[in-house]
This record gives sequence, structure tokens and C-alpha cells, in this order.
Amino acid sequence: MHTIYHIAEDEENYPLTDLLEMHFIELPKMKNDTTASENQDFYLLMQFLNSTTREEMEMLAKSDTKMKEVVNALYEIEQSDLNWAQYITRYKEILDNVPGRREAALQKTIEKLEKANEKAEECGISIGEKRGMVKVLLMQDKSDEEIEKIVGISTEFLEEIKRTLE
Repeated sequence: MHTIYHIAEDEENYPLTDLLEMHFIELPKMKNDTTASENQDFYLLMQFLNSTTREEMEMLAKSDTKMKEVVNALYEIEQSDLNWAQYITRYKEILDNVPGRREAALQKTIEKLEKANEKAEECGISIGEKRGMVKVLLMQDKSDEEIEKIVGISTEFLEEIKRTLE
């Protein structure tokens, strides 16, 4: 359930520092832990980290004053526009650094935009509106091929739009 590791020298086994330790917590095993009553604060925190719904978090907040502070702090963070923007930025950084996730997220976006383009063509979207879509996609650093596919335009038309935007 909870294991602590320290870094030690290989041959003589003396610790590198007493300031560094790694904690591994197996959240799924928390439900079956019989020693939970020994450290109630730790157990409640692990329940909080393992919770998946607001109801579970609110039940924890009702059971302990410290957990109520934790849940209230989370709600404050959620409601702040600046904190939300920082969260989105961090999430994008994580996506950028995890192989395959960024591509999957981009693929989903492309699929959504392709569907939107199909609906737009059904509704008769004007050339001016397609120019606007191209401008937005260029600001998002999409490749020419992606833009052509999403907006449904030719390479020549894309180049023409790019020249007018310069």
C-alpha cells in the first residue's frame, strides 16, 4: 500500500541524503487496508486522491475538518480563471511530452473539425468564412495538409489566403 524508498550508496549502503525519499502509494489497495485506523489523516488523504466524484469528496469533507479544508481549497482553485488557465497550460505541456497522446489529441481535434467542415459545406459556408477558419488554424500552427483537409480547400487557395494575411 505505502512504500518508502531512500537513495543509498551501493557498497557501504550509507544514505545520499536524508532530505530525499520516494513514496509509492497503491491507491487500489487502500480499500482493503486493515491498518488504516493507525494513521487516519493519511488514510483520508488517500481516499480523497482516490475519489472520482464530487459526492465522495463532500462525504470526506463532512467526516473531517482537515478534509473539509482540502476540498474547499480544491473548489477555490477550480473557480479561479487564472488557476484554470494554468491547469490547461500544464495539461497541454503534459500532452506535448507524452509520446502518442499529443497525436491522439490532435487527431480528435482534426476529426471534429472535419465533421464541422462537412456540416459547413452542407449549409453553404462562404469563402470568407473558410478564410476565417484558415486564419484560426494557421494561428494554431496546423500544417498546410491539415488545413487543406479540415477546411476542404486546395493548395492554391490556401497559398492565396496566406498571401492576403501577410
